[in-house]
Amino acid sequence: MKTSTARAVALAASVAVFVAGCGAGNDSAPVPTQHDKCVSIDTRLASVMTQIQAGHLKHVADILSHDLDEPSQRAVIALLLAFAKALPPGAAEKMPPALQDPRVAMLLPLMVKLLAELPGDPNATPVKLPRTAEMKAFSMMAQTCLSRELFVLLEDFMRDKRSPDVVSTVLVDVMNGGQQIRDALASSGASGKQGFLDLLHNSLTSIAAPDFDPLPLVQTMDGLTNPQAPTILDTLDTFLRIALLTADGKRHIVHSEAVSTFAGCMLANDPSMTVLGLAYDVLLADAVTATTLPGPTTDTNGALHTFLPIFAEMNDVLVNNDAARDAWTQILGLLLRPDIAVKALPEVIDLLNGDTVPSLLALVNDLLTHPCPTPGDP
Repeated sequence: MKTSTARAVALAASVAVFVAGCGAGNDSAPVPTQHDKCVSIDTRLASVMTQIQAGHLKHVADILSHDLDEPSQRAVIALLLAFAKALPPGAAEKMPPALQDPRVAMLLPLMVKLLAELPGDPNATPVKLPRTAEMKAFSMMAQTCLSRELFVLLEDFMRDKRSPDVVSTVLVDVMNGGQQIRDALASSGASGKQGFLDLLHNSLTSIAAPDFDPLPLVQTMDGLTNPQAPTILDTLDTFLRIALLTADGKRHIVHSEAVSTFAGCMLANDPSMTVLGLAYDVLLADAVTATTLPGPTTDTNGALHTFLPIFAEMNDVLVNNDAARDAWTQILGLLLRPDIAVKALPEVIDLLNGDTVPSLLALVNDLLTHPCPTPGDP
């Protein structure tokens, strides 16, 4: 492959990786350029170029070059730049220490483990077949279920001062095999995977009803909690209150309607609950990894107090920009579509497991905060 063509493909592939591993550690406020410290784009893309020259990224690049029309390609690039520009001042200094937190460090391997289940593995013993039903359901939900109102809910949740501790507690339990979650399910009569799916199907059906009122659900959860011996149920109770109720404990109309619509969309696109079944297989059937995490599970002034406000700023792009939201759902839908995902996801996973993401984030940082001259410029 010619160098110029490979370089273009590297940029295209990098866009796909940025979407899959969304997150960054760059400061949005431009600073004076120091030309003697400038790093060339080719240097930043070296790890991607190596894989392209070996023919390892053909299908990732094809998504952007063939499956997206030209306006959609421009929309995706604009979306990524909007994400980067939305980063608050000071993010560059805050992100590196936060990335060392074991809760955060586990997120990428956790995502890789989830994605790795989808395309299957013909070289495994026994052979792992592609999970076509799950990919199809994932793709359809990505394209049809991610409403503006849902992103409003997500942004409000990330800005709530209670959310970092809620997310931290859930992550700690999931990282250690979800034993508390399994115990909580068992205590409610939901034993094993099928019990888990039946419970969630019934819950989603109730939530999807046109007259959905979250108050009875929250009150039921209240009755299961024990402040003297808190469990994952107490955390879920707090989560429901943040997501579905106002500060004074009343039904949050916008949030409740967004969740109700999303639940109905999930059931319509995945009536067999294959996606939630996949989540059970990956997160709850066995321990994800043997992980030693610091206690307590609270996150006061910790990594999630750093990350959630940053992600809230980035999420604001999806709330207020229809074109950005359409580009986001389109690229997710394509990446997860079975005929594409079986070939492209293994490439994405290889990239996420390597050093491409740090190189790409450094490139975005260069372009936005340290604009360097092209050859021939003074």
